[in-house]
Amino acid sequence: MSSCPISGVTADERVARIVGAFVVVSVTGYLFTGWIGWLVLLSFDFFSRVFRCEMSPFASGATWIRHRWLQPSYIDAAPKLFAAWLGLVMAVAGLVAHMIGWLHVAMVLMVLLLIAALLESALGFCLGCWLYKMLGVFDRKR
Repeated sequence: MSSCPISGVTADERVARIVGAFVVVSVTGYLFTGWIGWLVLLSFDFFSRVFRCEMSPFASGATWIRHRWLQPSYIDAAPKLFAAWLGLVMAVAGLVAHMIGWLHVAMVLMVLLLIAALLESALGFCLGCWLYKMLGVFDRKR
């Protein structure tokens, strides 16, 4: 696929799918234990990926796995970045909800994040990317 029409940046789809699997594990950990550390980890990881700090534990692990066993598959990075922003908002909202005692709200947010991460990791369907395209975010033709 060609590079992103806005930034010229690409992302490795296989790395994104592995990251999705790490998100599934983390969200599942939170849903079963209720331990706030899972939400801190998720928030930190999404923050790292959104702001490209190169400190994302999930992206680092996924890149390591991809380099050893898979060939890259490059796609436009802008929809993936938009999806990461959505993940960051959900993770931070879940963290805040947990901290103020709204545990049911935190659980609902994490179930929604779990659904999105399962779609990404298992089926290769990026819900955030789909929303990006449906909303026409940064569409220059408008």
